[in-house]
Amino acid sequence: MLQIQNLSKDYNDAALLRDISFTVAAGEIVCVLGPSGTGKTTLLRIIAGLEQADAGRIVFEGNDLRNVPPHERGFGLMFQDLALFPHKNVFDNVAFGLRMKNVATREISVRVNESLELVGLDAKLFTQRDVNTLSGGEQQRVALARTLAPRPRLVMFDEPLGALDRILREDLGNELRALLKRLDMTALYVTHDQDEAFAIADRLIILNAGRIQQMGAPIEIYQDPANEFVARFVGLTNVLELRGLETGDGRLCARTDVGIFAPDKKRTESQDEFVLLRPRAAERIVEHSERAENVLRGKIVETFWRGGHQWFVLETRAGNFVFEWDDRIKLHQEISLELKPSEIQCLPGGNE
Repeated sequence: MLQIQNLSKDYNDAALLRDISFTVAAGEIVCVLGPSGTGKTTLLRIIAGLEQADAGRIVFEGNDLRNVPPHERGFGLMFQDLALFPHKNVFDNVAFGLRMKNVATREISVRVNESLELVGLDAKLFTQRDVNTLSGGEQQRVALARTLAPRPRLVMFDEPLGALDRILREDLGNELRALLKRLDMTALYVTHDQDEAFAIADRLIILNAGRIQQMGAPIEIYQDPANEFVARFVGLTNVLELRGLETGDGRLCARTDVGIFAPDKKRTESQDEFVLLRPRAAERIVEHSERAENVLRGKIVETFWRGGHQWFVLETRAGNFVFEWDDRIKLHQEISLELKPSEIQCLPGGNE
């Protein structure tokens, strides 16, 4: 439905976006995920027609949008700051885009009410409310209703939940995905929050320093990050720097400051620079291990609960590492942690 082809943009003589290409299928929710300042918002503004790219094409339903002004593209865009009109009530805020399209007055009333109900607000109670008296969550829903009311062909979100607390953000994120799927809407969603992106997206595009690092379904990226940057950005922080690689019989052994690690995935050559130890890599906790490889030695210094599981922090001479472990744990105990080869992965460095 949407094709982005070799898009590039410079800002202050520096490359902000570099050769960006991807597609979005009809009814798909694609999240563009990356750190602040990496060009995510600029990408949305270019697609919306609010800025011009220096190179590349935007094609929507087979039509090149180069000379199509923003108001004729039929896209909806919801910003982080919501941009609600403080001098207008809820009804007039939601109706704004419809009036700009010269929709008939009776139709405006119907669609405003429908849009408010879609986002979980009782139209009878909210249409005449002053937007300044609404809670943060209610303002978010009004902004979403305003975005959806003109029935956009593509809806784009720029950090729409960023100003909310985590619990409300999670609740609204789940509701938003369900709503978009129910309406079969095509969406492009920008965020720097990996938890939010994983909860909402059908597919992720990981952006860093203006370049795409990896694209794929959330589970694909989590299970097989393309490089060290992607691994760290999606929360896989148990990363060790390689000191050397040895290969034999298609098997890769990676030397690090704290031991030798051998993934079970067969490799014959590699440009890898890092070793990733996944959070569920822990196989056994013993006082002493006879293994020559896939052992991490250190002291358990902390335990905590996350996602219904117990986690522990292992202090080593190469830094702290975090693993999931639901059995009993003794704090401040020097241990040898034996790791599963299937949960070890070698990675190249992140692209700049």
